[in-house]
Amino acid sequence: MNKDLNKEKWKVRDLLFSLFILIVLYVLSTIVISVFFKPSGLFLEIIGSIFLLVPICYLNNKYPLSVFSGLSQKNNLKYFLIGTALCVILNMFYGVSARVTRNVPEQYALFTQYGIFQRLLDLVNSLILAPVLEEIFFRGFIYRILRNRYDVFWGVLGSTIIFIFFHGLKFETIINIGILGLIFVYVYQKTESIILTALTHSICSASWLAFIHHGLKG
Repeated sequence: MNKDLNKEKWKVRDLLFSLFILIVLYVLSTIVISVFFKPSGLFLEIIGSIFLLVPICYLNNKYPLSVFSGLSQKNNLKYFLIGTALCVILNMFYGVSARVTRNVPEQYALFTQYGIFQRLLDLVNSLILAPVLEEIFFRGFIYRILRNRYDVFWGVLGSTIIFIFFHGLKFETIINIGILGLIFVYVYQKTESIILTALTHSICSASWLAFIHHGLKG
């Protein structure tokens, strides 16, 4: 673990300001866009992912993040596989649940209603854009700042709570997003690799879609 022992240089106010920037950008864009047309949920999701670039650039200027660190450490493959396996097992459970209850998750229902181009955009966002940018922001910066300023416990708690809020407070998703947040922070804590954590996130999203599809079709 590459924890910085100089706690004083890690400022929580920078983290809070980055969150403020993100909220303002999202709210203002939603208001402005809604004046001209009714934005789809997919459009807002993609905009939300792209907007993460602004606080990421702000925080990276103060707390530079090495995106490709940790890839050369052989032991990190073990933690990546553990995190990925946990995600797959969790998504297997959701797939079985979907088969038994025939309850169609809202996100999957929307995906099936999309045309080919919209499905492609959704896949690019959920499998590439969101995993990379969210892991850089939530684990690479929020978790890292709180961990280095306080300790691992507050880093895990703070980053996971903010991760949940970012994905909405619908009852059916709070537990799922919370568990995933814990898995992703585990992978990052053990590997210090954003690439491996983002890859875990991407595989998790892909396996969720595959298991839900298989469960509902079974």
